[in-house]
This record gives sequence, structure tokens and C-alpha cells, in this order.
Amino acid sequence: MSYEKVDVPADGEAIELADEETGELTVPENPIIPIIYGDGIGSDVGPAAQKVLDAAAEATGRSIAWMRVYAGESARDKYGE
Repeated sequence: MSYEKVDVPADGEAIELADEETGELTVPENPIIPIIYGDGIGSDVGPAAQKVLDAAAEATGRSIAWMRVYAGESARDKYGE
């Protein structure tokens, strides 16, 4: 799947719905996780959260393929709207 002006990490895999009835997910060893830095404190909290979650994933033998998505001012800058 492709998105306009958003880079999907080539080294990650999508999380999939395994069972619609129960909501059970299939989470790969290297899931693609979107992150929104946003405005205000988001530009500080986003990168810090990434470091913490990367360390937690590594401790369990997994990795996270981060997919940057845009909101607020960064979205206006990126998309011109």
C-alpha cells in the first residue's frame, strides 16, 4: 500500500487482524507503527517515546519500523493545506 507523501518502511510488516470476531491481531517481529509528532509537546514527546518503545521492543527480541505521519503544522507544511 502507498500513501501520498508518507514513506512506508520497507523493512517492516503490517499488523493484521487475525480474527474479526474476537479482534485478535497478528503482530510480526518488526511491526510498522505510525508515529505523529504533532504540534506543541508532541515534537518533544514523540522522539522520546520512540526511544523508550524501541528499547522495550529490543528487550523482547523485536524491532519497530516507524512510519512518520503528519498532523497540525507539519501536515500543513507537507501537504500545503
